[in-house]
Amino acid sequence: MNLFVRVAEAGSFSKAAQQSGIAQSTASKRIASLEKRLGAHLLRRTSRGLALTLAGQRYYDEALRLVDAFEQLDETVGEHERTPAGVLRLTCPPGLATSYLLPRLGAFRAELPKISLDFVVSQGNLNLVKEGIDLAIRFGDLEDSEMRSRQVGTAEAIVVASAAYLPERGEPTTRYE
Repeated sequence: MNLFVRVAEAGSFSKAAQQSGIAQSTASKRIASLEKRLGAHLLRRTSRGLALTLAGQRYYDEALRLVDAFEQLDETVGEHERTPAGVLRLTCPPGLATSYLLPRLGAFRAELPKISLDFVVSQGNLNLVKEGIDLAIRFGDLEDSEMRSRQVGTAEAIVVASAAYLPERGEPTTRYE
């Protein structure tokens, strides 16, 4: 079909064959095979070149529409594969969500407009598979050895207390106190 469109537009087998990267004889044989399969002459061969028959014009019009549709489909699929799209479900601690991620949300949306974010703000450990989490941002070591992790940053922890707290409860001895 592509070859026939090229032959019709070029008006010659040699030009269409050159555009297609095949021999002129191969192009001629393929068009002859197409005409035989369809049971109709598509081209009128004259000493001055090629002309479309009535059947050839109908076939060309429809073939051109289909070729354009296939090219559009190829572009659409290719674009879909190159442009990230869909829902990204992520979890992070509340403090990280409010102080770091939310202020950057506008820039993220501008950069990747086809990505929808679904935040699961949680302090505790979740079953990431069961909850359908794509990305988890957590502090500390990874507990589940089945999961993969990558350090994306560092954070400094500080302990603060009111003046009345330390005399009443004492200094903490672990980070969990």
